[in-house]
Amino acid sequence: MTMLGVLGSTADAVIAMNQGGLVLLANGAVRQMLGLAPDTVEGRPLLEVVDYGPLRELFVKGTPGISELPLPDGRIAQASMVQVVTPFGEPVGLAVVLRDITLLKNLEQMKNDFVNTVSHDLKSPITVIAGLADLLRMAGPTNPGFEKQCQDIRDTAQHMADLVTDLLDIGKIEAGLDAAREPMDLVPVAEEALRIVRPNAQRKTIELRADLPAEAIVTAAPIRLKQALVNLIDNGVKYTPSGGKVTVSAAFSAGGDGAGTVTIRVSDTGLGIPARDLPHVFDKFYRVKSTATRDIAGTGLGLAITRTIVESVGGRIRVESVGGTGTTFTVELPVARA
Repeated sequence: MTMLGVLGSTADAVIAMNQGGLVLLANGAVRQMLGLAPDTVEGRPLLEVVDYGPLRELFVKGTPGISELPLPDGRIAQASMVQVVTPFGEPVGLAVVLRDITLLKNLEQMKNDFVNTVSHDLKSPITVIAGLADLLRMAGPTNPGFEKQCQDIRDTAQHMADLVTDLLDIGKIEAGLDAAREPMDLVPVAEEALRIVRPNAQRKTIELRADLPAEAIVTAAPIRLKQALVNLIDNGVKYTPSGGKVTVSAAFSAGGDGAGTVTIRVSDTGLGIPARDLPHVFDKFYRVKSTATRDIAGTGLGLAITRTIVESVGGRIRVESVGGTGTTFTVELPVARA
């Protein structure tokens, strides 16, 4: 193993320049990261062959250290500049190692967004609870609004409990720490999900319809698949006006490679989702904002959890909707192999 072999195999871009400003070394990764061909830059003046401003500026300053460098294609690199010295400590030039940290920066931003959103979603109901408790204390149990304020406290506390439960669920699923998957029949799970949601549908006089096969064997964690279906059906009920309809269907289809697929559709005759919101409905904490949906309770995590569950078993989920006419969620799950 040689040093050149190591440099040629690393995904980090390495460029070294001598004190005269000539490029002494450029490994293969500079092509992918900076669009430079190593054999055309080595031995030539760096400021002549490198026209990317941020990198030129880094070498001109010549200050050893670590910094972030925007790349020409919009990615972000961590730039580590070091002084190259001889075994006797004599400086002979500068070298920069560029490491693509775009994913890390995106994850950091997602973490910050997550913390900010959770902080807001937990702080708001805590403020409500504290305010209602103060009103109860001042007014006393004889106040005509006493019962309603107690119920408001109960509802707000339940919302916080639901939010924490959803956060724990999505964390476990994404971390791969969830229940074991096994071959299972989708049909009784779908029927159980319908049974769970039916009281909510009856309160709104919404018709629940089912068109299910006799059997549909998939590989999944039964409790999680039921959770996903309950989320989808309950969403349909929540966003469908009284007198509407929610339909759950499942059907088989054969793939070209002989692998079968079970396609589940949950359709409603509800409010629909505006086109501008469709790309974001599976994002964590995203909720469609409109006067029609303002008073509908939810954590903004149900569809994110559903997508995570579906994708964790090799499935896919998509949504189709037209504002004012209803929404259809389609889930495709691979049939369990015998």
